[in-house]
Amino acid sequence: MKCPICKSTLVEKSANARRIVKGHKFTFKNIPALVCENELCGQIIFDSLIIEELDEAVATLEPEDLLKGIITYEEIKKRLALLQMN
Repeated sequence: MKCPICKSTLVEKSANARRIVKGHKFTFKNIPALVCENELCGQIIFDSLIIEELDEAVATLEPEDLLKGIITYEEIKKRLALLQMN
């Protein structure tokens, strides 16, 4: 797949996503993504299903998570699996 910005190759990698969550700067780490191999471009594309998981994960965040300001994709997957079991 080609980068929509610079037309270089997109490669599967992990990337970080930053969002404002409940008024706090928050980082989701190690999120599966397609990343432009051109370091000058660095375009990051997240699959829509991944974005849905991030949206669902926001609902599971505790106040201490918000203070910490960071959560890994592995932790997100664990929390979502627990929600589905209940």
